[in-house]
Amino acid sequence: MIKTDRLYIYVLLIFHTIGLFIFYFFPSLVSLAYVTLLVCGSVLFLSESDKKKAFPAYLIIYVLGYLIEYIGIHTQLLFGDYTYQTAMGYKLGEVPLVIGVNWFAIVVSSVSVVRSIPVKMNIWITSLVAALLCTLMDYIIEPVAVKFNFWSWEGNQIPMSNYFDWFIFSFIFAWIYARQKFSVNKSAVILYFIWIVFFSVIKFLV
Repeated sequence: MIKTDRLYIYVLLIFHTIGLFIFYFFPSLVSLAYVTLLVCGSVLFLSESDKKKAFPAYLIIYVLGYLIEYIGIHTQLLFGDYTYQTAMGYKLGEVPLVIGVNWFAIVVSSVSVVRSIPVKMNIWITSLVAALLCTLMDYIIEPVAVKFNFWSWEGNQIPMSNYFDWFIFSFIFAWIYARQKFSVNKSAVILYFIWIVFFSVIKFLV
C-alpha cells in the first residue's frame, strides 16, 4: 500500500510539472487541463482505503457540484454572473461535466488535510475548517482560471458572493465526505499542497 501511495504521488507530481511547462511555454494547450483534473480525481478515489464507502460520497458531491454550477450559470443566484469557457472540456447545459470532479477533488483534499492534523475534531469542526481550506483554494485558483479562459465573470470582477457560496457548499460537501470513517487519504493531502504551489506559481510567473 505504501508503494502504491508513492506511485500515486509521483503521478500527481509528474502531471503538474508537465502542466507548469504547458502553462508557461504552450498556453494554447491549456485546454487540456481537464485531463489533469480527471487524473487527480481518479488518483484520489484509487487512494481511498475503503472505496466502497467512499464511492457514494464522491458520487453525491459530483452530482450536487454539477447541479449547483448549473443553477449558478443559468440563474446567477449562486456564485455570481459567470460563464464557462473552453478550457474544461465537454459541456452539458453550458456546464463542464468535469466540474463535479473539481468539487470532490478540492473537498476530499481539504478534508484529508484537516484529518491529518493531530488534533481531535468532531465532524462539524472538521467540515468548517475544510470549508475554509476549500474557499482558500478557490481564491487562489480564480485569477488563474479567468486568465486562462477556464471561466469568465461579468465585468471581469469576482464577486464576494462567489466565495460565500463556495464556503457554504464546501461545508455541506465536506460534511458528506467527513461523515465516512476511513483513514486519511494521503494522496489527497499531497494534492492540496501541490495545487496551492501550482496555481500560486502560475499566478505570479505566467
